[in-house]
Amino acid sequence: REGEREREGEREREREREREREREREREREREICKIGEIGCS
Repeated sequence: REGEREREGEREREREREREREREREREREREICKIGEIGCS
């Protein structure tokens, strides 16, 4: 039963990292669009 919770925590951290990478890609895309000048830069 201990290992069960352990694996659950692993999956949770994995999802966290996934969301982090997603946000990173979003910021990258925004910077690219900003350079192109399609949208006003903040």
